[in-house]
Amino acid sequence: MHPVTQLFDLIEGPIRYGLVQWAFEKGVFDQCEQPVTAEELADGLGLNPTNTERALQALTACGFLVAKNARFRVDAAFAPYALRSSPKCFAQTFLDLGHTRHAGLAELSRLIDGRSCDAPPVTFDADHWCKQQRSLATFHKSVAAHEMVRALHHLPEWPSVRTILDVGGGSLELGETILTEKPDAHVMLFDIAPLVAALDPEDSVSLDICAGNYNEETSLPDGPFDLIWCSMSLYFACELEQVLKALKKRLSPGGVLVSFHEDLTEDRCAPSRHVVGRTMPALHGKDLSFANGAIATAFRSSGLKGITSDLIETPFGPFRLDAGRKRFP
Repeated sequence: MHPVTQLFDLIEGPIRYGLVQWAFEKGVFDQCEQPVTAEELADGLGLNPTNTERALQALTACGFLVAKNARFRVDAAFAPYALRSSPKCFAQTFLDLGHTRHAGLAELSRLIDGRSCDAPPVTFDADHWCKQQRSLATFHKSVAAHEMVRALHHLPEWPSVRTILDVGGGSLELGETILTEKPDAHVMLFDIAPLVAALDPEDSVSLDICAGNYNEETSLPDGPFDLIWCSMSLYFACELEQVLKALKKRLSPGGVLVSFHEDLTEDRCAPSRHVVGRTMPALHGKDLSFANGAIATAFRSSGLKGITSDLIETPFGPFRLDAGRKRFP
């Protein structure tokens, strides 16, 4: 790619984001499930017809819509993630992630200079996660749970796993996805109390749900578990090695503790998906991403054995699958 092309892409980037944000918030994609003219859409949503047509043309140019005979419809490949009626709809996750990752963007220079910023930083407290529960659920349902189960297939233990603890999963989706493949498995979700309270237990009668804080060992479920899964959830460990030692105690003999997190390389300058996407929280002092090898090193320090590490490519960036075993006595 020519360097000037990169610069033009950057200029257009905020426009593309703004168009999709507008389309999700106004329900435009839902109105375009079947071919519709700009005038019909504008009339139904109370919009300016001329400007609506310009916006639809731009969304078509971006690849989100298809235009034919002056009618617009959602692109077939994008539809499962765009339509509110779809179980894979990504709208809520898109809007919430945009809010989190863009917080303070208008005052980027002030943040880099170390000056105060009017935009409040995102705080990863219980209230935040309670509000984010719906977003996490849609993210897992749309794409993440499938990718996580695909990652689990890299483990030689996976065929024999029957008891599973999902640490800080945030939603019921991974457990439900696992149970479609392993209906005889026992899956438990462990998360902080406010987030657990936001779950609807009627959404699942097959999963056990346990509230607690992994920084407090006594609140962890006893187990034992054949597999303990920690996906994008270990950032808030006060002492990572101590948390891992506590989780190791909950493993069955021969059990496996698995981490599925980003893996920053090249002096924390790559991969761009993780580095750039988390820049604003990092500038607010929330640089929580793990550097290459950090999880595997903590696994060794906690006494886990037979450590393996695989890089898994996903639609939301490359993730490191680290696995450590509790050897038989």
